[in-house]
Amino acid sequence: MTLESITDLEAEYDNRARVPEHPQILERWLKEASDYREECLSDNRATLDIPYGPDGRHTYDLFKAVRDAIPAPKMALFVHGGYWRALDKSYFSHVTRSLTARGFDVAATNYRLYPNVTVNDIIEDVRSVTQHLHKTHGRKIVPYGHSAGGHLVSSLLATNWGTYGLPEDLTDAGMVVSGLYDLTPLLSISVNEDLHLDGDSARAASTRFWPDISIRDLAIVAGADESAAFVGQSTGLHEEWTGKCEKVTLDIVDGANHFTIVDPLADPHSPMSRRLAELASGR
Repeated sequence: MTLESITDLEAEYDNRARVPEHPQILERWLKEASDYREECLSDNRATLDIPYGPDGRHTYDLFKAVRDAIPAPKMALFVHGGYWRALDKSYFSHVTRSLTARGFDVAATNYRLYPNVTVNDIIEDVRSVTQHLHKTHGRKIVPYGHSAGGHLVSSLLATNWGTYGLPEDLTDAGMVVSGLYDLTPLLSISVNEDLHLDGDSARAASTRFWPDISIRDLAIVAGADESAAFVGQSTGLHEEWTGKCEKVTLDIVDGANHFTIVDPLADPHSPMSRRLAELASGR
């Protein structure tokens, strides 16, 4: 099934309606994230609400690697989802555990939200925090993100950092989880009442079609219990970007929906976490 063949787009892209237990999942995320922040703060391994720009949402939390791990040469950046209009980093602190356990410092960032800004503004926000992290810590950045955060991570992987005066391979590997990479299907559904996309802006922000992409290692992940449209977003990106990556994997995880697909990132021993560590540890 292609994205173009799907008729009921409203239902296909309404993840909260498809997962009626999502309030309990979000509540659980908040508790697990809070517990992990407290654990890191008590061990002096967390610094919260670090600014990277002038807006109140231009902040990130930094979680340091566990003390007995071999320090990693790179650092990682987690970008949350929420259709570019909801949620924040406080829901996702615990998903940094999979890399901090392996010696990585990991930032979990906020960014400005619709309807106050455009998708291009949000892309520039995640570019700004990436630049800030590199200039502050002097390391390459491995981004990973979920849902709208997957889209934003794909924009980082596809950015020509040389035009910013930064190393061209600043973000040459990453993981995108249940993301949206072709925004044109959103034009006809209710979410666009907030996003205010038109044909030109939706196509321009559709990272699936961006040219001149060169990526060392990319992991694309989605849940098998997600809608055909969301799975199609991931398979479409895999099809379009395979020739632009030295290595690319596509993993459709059995039994995972749009929300539970995040949970393995909190377990350092899960296959998803091992794959994330593999691509983060590359050259």
